[in-house]
Amino acid sequence: MRPFRVDIPEPVLVDLRERLARTRWPELVAGEGWGYGTDIDVLRDVCAHWADGFDWRRHEAWMNEIPAHLIDVDGATVHVMHARSRHAGALPLVLLHGWPGSVGSLLFTKKDSVVAPLTDPTPTGLGAGGGAGPVDAFDVVLVSLPGFGFSGPLRSGGWDADRMARAIAGALARCGIERYGVFGTDAGAYVATSLAAHAPEAVVGLHLQIGGVALARQARADAELVADATEAERAAFAALAHYESVDGAYAFLNGTKPYTVGFGLTDSPVGQAAWILEKFHAWTAAVGDRRTAPFGAVSVDDALAIVTTYWVTGTAASAARFYADAGATMARNGGRTRTTVPTGCAAFPGDIVVPSRRWAERDYPNLVHWTDMAAGGHFGALEVPELLAADLRAFFRTLR
Repeated sequence: MRPFRVDIPEPVLVDLRERLARTRWPELVAGEGWGYGTDIDVLRDVCAHWADGFDWRRHEAWMNEIPAHLIDVDGATVHVMHARSRHAGALPLVLLHGWPGSVGSLLFTKKDSVVAPLTDPTPTGLGAGGGAGPVDAFDVVLVSLPGFGFSGPLRSGGWDADRMARAIAGALARCGIERYGVFGTDAGAYVATSLAAHAPEAVVGLHLQIGGVALARQARADAELVADATEAERAAFAALAHYESVDGAYAFLNGTKPYTVGFGLTDSPVGQAAWILEKFHAWTAAVGDRRTAPFGAVSVDDALAIVTTYWVTGTAASAARFYADAGATMARNGGRTRTTVPTGCAAFPGDIVVPSRRWAERDYPNLVHWTDMAAGGHFGALEVPELLAADLRAFFRTLR
């Protein structure tokens, strides 16, 4: 266990800018937008800014304001950031990101991130209101999933959600964190669920940005649920069909040939950007004109900070492999791990598939809290951080 500061060597950033300058752009049919993948005009503009305007050092500085450690567990390195509240008795809350995210998915956005209203839920801190006060404060623990960002790359296989959860539990114990809540989104939701199942004596509550793709697939296989589907559930089935036919190719590649796609993403910064930014366009809720805000409420700089994290850590292939390792485990056990830890879910209206509560109750028998969020998409912590913070406060208020 050793202290860690983000300090990418300058030659790595120089090499990035040189590679961007040497990009060999494809010849594409003009004016087709995002229909066949990432819009080349948007990507050219973003990558020009990446080379000449984006300030990675500023994002490093923001990250380094939070004490961090690298902890060796089970042959992997786990990156842990610990943002302590100024309020005594704050409950530790572990935040787990997904793909194509990083700890930056939970930390950036002009410093007005989800961390601030959780550590300081008072009139002098962000996120005041809704009865929030010092009693609602958290010590926020941000963890890079093994194989992602500063926890990677991995050098062994078999890192499914269960193994990641055990490693994270070990890292938290090394930090002296013995009782905590957990939040997870996307891949992090699977790891968070496994963590609650692995360490129920430590996890006081499990909160998820509940993803609807897996739940809708399970529900679609149940003739009874299909027959009496509500209007919202029928819309979710339609969204799932769109995802599978139009939007889900990345998951098939990540889950079957992650190394093949990893070669291109690790060698080409424009390829890495295109692979990730297409998801930020497709999975964020629209905010105004998509031509001027292609990633909804997620700024270009915040999206680039996440892309840059993958680039400078060389974790494109390692992170993609999670789909293969976790998918193999899920195929063997018939679905995600189940837990009886008190569970809360937030369903965001602009997510890939918006699930129903009754679908989630089959996987989470102790589902005690459900919120249909007013706004936000798949990257809720970046898009609407204060809404997510308010829901986390509301859920954990009765579990402290």
